[in-house]
Amino acid sequence: MHKIDQILTCWVVALNPEGIGIREKYKMKSVTHNAPFPIFSNDLGSDWLIVSGIGRANVAAATMCLYHVSNAPAWTVWINIGIAGHCKNDFGSLYLIDKITEEATGLQSYPRPAIISNIPKSSLFTVDLPKKNYKSGYLFDMEGSAFFNIACQLSCQQLVLMLKVVSDSPDYSFMDLTKKIISDLITLQIDKITDTVEKMRMV
Repeated sequence: MHKIDQILTCWVVALNPEGIGIREKYKMKSVTHNAPFPIFSNDLGSDWLIVSGIGRANVAAATMCLYHVSNAPAWTVWINIGIAGHCKNDFGSLYLIDKITEEATGLQSYPRPAIISNIPKSSLFTVDLPKKNYKSGYLFDMEGSAFFNIACQLSCQQLVLMLKVVSDSPDYSFMDLTKKIISDLITLQIDKITDTVEKMRMV
């Protein structure tokens, strides 16, 4: 259980390796719940993480699941972090998402987290199938639009944060990604990630 005045942070990742560095940093352990997704929490109950699996339907269901399991109040910080494709060959670079376009519907959203960050900003294109033809100026993922839509219903939009690390591009095929590579991509950016999260907690 978490204290009523405690700032809760809920992390949503699609792939287990994306969450390894975060779980280690915040000393999270697996928690037992009758839930269809792996869930982790620290001893204080201030940080929770769920692994959704790939796709918009999975991340929407997982975000709602974590909301109920963690008893997340309306001032919870919600974070989606994970790997993404990019047209530029800046493998390993971290981006803060400030625009999302959903390929299936054309719906556009504009995340505006209530912090000032020096992390470069980028637009995100959420697709239902992996892309090999990278659209100029966009990052690509398969969950972002659904996460943002659900998280904004559960908390203030300014407390919803989306961070992506470049994992594939014209010169780095997503077919070559391994669990270790994915984990290392996030872990190598963990200091920037945690600094950003601490700013969000202080809003």
